Amino acid sequence: MKAKITLLLLIPLLSSLCLAEDFSAYYPGAKGKTWNYKVSKQSIVTIGKESSKQDKSGTMREEVIDVIDNSIAVIQRTVTEGSVTVQSTLHVRIEPAVISIVAIGVGSAQPIKLPVAQPLLLDQLPGASIDGSQGPMRMASQLVSQMAANVDVRAGSFADCLLTESKGVVTGRLNNMSIKEGSIVVKSWYARDVGMVREDRVLKLNVTTAEGADLVLEDAASKTLDQYTK
Repeated sequence: MKAKITLLLLIPLLSSLCLAEDFSAYYPGAKGKTWNYKVSKQSIVTIGKESSKQDKSGTMREEVIDVIDNSIAVIQRTVTEGSVTVQSTLHVRIEPAVISIVAIGVGSAQPIKLPVAQPLLLDQLPGASIDGSQGPMRMASQLVSQMAANVDVRAGSFADCLLTESKGVVTGRLNNMSIKEGSIVVKSWYARDVGMVREDRVLKLNVTTAEGADLVLEDAASKTLDQYTK
């Protein structure tokens, strides 16, 4: 059964012991909590035998600026790439059995409540398939796995993490080009009492240009924790 939301910007189960855990330990949402990340993205475009590559990097800061009804953390996200800065706001519901995004806002606009929450951590897997859109590009994704993992980032070594994986199918159009085949895979590492410490996203699209040629786009984006408040 599919649920539908509008996106702004997705197997093995945990052991029974891990499933009994309180997921809120992996996403602390107290007011004043902050996370600073390094972000990078590599895009490769291939037409026939010709390929071009572009690399971008920047920073992302997330701060809990308010808490609603003792369960929803209002997080202000600031992304800076060169001289360009973009702000957005996320409402994240933090509960023992599920951590989920329930509202999204851009800039100073009031966050819009999502028709269906977007799960980040879930006690029963796989999760429901969720339909979303980003302009003319459409996605159907679901949270498919959670497992124990270790990870090393600039902020430290974290041995007590939950590694989640979401997978999705991408359809529609990209820059007026028809998408013949598309996929997205998101892997996220959450450390106990810290929050997200790493996220990797891989987007692959096979599209047809206006001239009828096949074009392959591969985007690999990474977000790693640099500093955080304890």
